[in-house]
Amino acid sequence: MTDIQRKAMELANSEGTYKKALFRAIEQHEAFRQEVSDVVEQALSFGDVESLRRKGVLSRFIIPKPKPDPLA
Repeated sequence: MTDIQRKAMELANSEGTYKKALFRAIEQHEAFRQEVSDVVEQALSFGDVESLRRKGVLSRFIIPKPKPDPLA
């Protein structure tokens, strides 16, 4: 089970019904989309890619790649 699937199951179990969990997931997704949209709009006002890197504006949206299991 992936991390996303585990989180979805936790949400479904905590809300009691899948319908409530689905509504909550949609609300969270829409809020996240709005947050990303606002930050991208702000980032575009900086004008160049180097400015974005220095200011770290988009770094909170970068999901680090999982490290390979050394035992696998």
